[in-house]
Amino acid sequence: MGRVRWMLVESPEGWRLGRVDDKQVDFVDLVDAVTETVSPEWADILASTLHSHGYDGKGLLVVLCSNNCLSATLVLEAASAPANRNEVAYDLEQHFPLAAEEFTADFLRHDDRLFAVAVATQYYRVILEGLEENGVSVQSVVPAGLILAQTLCNQVPLDERDGEHAIAWTSGDRIECVFWNADGATMWYLVDREPKALPRVLRWHQRESGRPIKVFLPEKSSLFPDSAGAHSEITFHSMQPFIAELVEGPVTEAVIGDAARSILSGKVVPWIELRRGGLGTRDPYRPIRSPLRFALSGIAALLLGLFALFWMRSEQYARITAEYQVLQSEMFRTTLPDQNIQAGFRDRLASELKRLSGVKGDAEGLPRRSSALTSLYDVLASLPRGLRCSFQEMRFEQEGVALDGMVRTHGDADVIASALRQRGYSVESPSTRVLSDKGIALRVTARRSRGE
Repeated sequence: MGRVRWMLVESPEGWRLGRVDDKQVDFVDLVDAVTETVSPEWADILASTLHSHGYDGKGLLVVLCSNNCLSATLVLEAASAPANRNEVAYDLEQHFPLAAEEFTADFLRHDDRLFAVAVATQYYRVILEGLEENGVSVQSVVPAGLILAQTLCNQVPLDERDGEHAIAWTSGDRIECVFWNADGATMWYLVDREPKALPRVLRWHQRESGRPIKVFLPEKSSLFPDSAGAHSEITFHSMQPFIAELVEGPVTEAVIGDAARSILSGKVVPWIELRRGGLGTRDPYRPIRSPLRFALSGIAALLLGLFALFWMRSEQYARITAEYQVLQSEMFRTTLPDQNIQAGFRDRLASELKRLSGVKGDAEGLPRRSSALTSLYDVLASLPRGLRCSFQEMRFEQEGVALDGMVRTHGDADVIASALRQRGYSVESPSTRVLSDKGIALRVTARRSRGE
């Protein structure tokens, strides 16, 4: 089963509830004949009936009775063309029996004219506001005659070179006739349902425009027996081939059902939309209120979850801080047993640590010191076997070694220097001098290479 759409249709006999699915339209009579005044209780009755028939809260199409609509076509001049809706409303006061503040209007702007439709605001505002208060979301408010014309006109081939195009049909005891072009309706007539009424209006319109008129009739043209040949510039064409596939019943019900499907699904934008101004929704967020509430609830739950998480983390950090404070107190008592625990004992412990580490920092930053015994071993182990020498003085300072002694030849001094280099020392060229009595005096200065 396809999606179900809902509409409220006003007629001279009263209000009807329309239930539209993909195949048919079912109507239910709701309220007796419309009177000049309407009370909020009417809206309560309409809303309760909607809910009792399974209304699901989706967009509702409200179709207004053509008899309660006012229409006018204004000829535009470039110098005096209205610039906005307020100016259009005041221009329409000259054509409607209502003040600009008392009606709600919408219009179609054409090249040289403006077609406008209006309804009394107060009368319908009571119903629309009552429906909103009862949880009914009104999506669109349109005149019945114009959505009928718009739906039927979409089935008619339009060639404006042939002249003007009009469509006519019966509506109760009236005949409705709408002229249209590629931009939408240009004029709307409601005349009595009698044979000469429509041809009389058409002939007057043809004389005013000076162009031929092609009239399409969705019902048998026998409704207008005197129309054929009444005027050479007016021709009548039956629309029966275009509506043969519609469901059985009055033509208007089937066509309004098609219009409801198209408008509520967003496929068609109505020529005239009266869900604006005084008949506009008081709450523009009503169509998205449920998902908006769901989103706000989700955000609130997320914020509460984050608050709980941060509170738990803060409690955990507070517990760890307290444990560390206890450990620091115990360390203070152990390190400085003769001193009282002060408020800033952490700084006191840091100061004591710095004093014990020395002003230059920790022991790890101090230079490494090698033992003099290690250096002595390196010197003695590097002396080749069989080398005859004597040392009167050996000095060991950090990484440095200084040797003063005697060797037999100058070459022996080079042998000692080479041996120290092999042990990882950086050795300067040995200093030698010949003694007057015997032998060679020797001085060798060496330093342990870095990394050794």
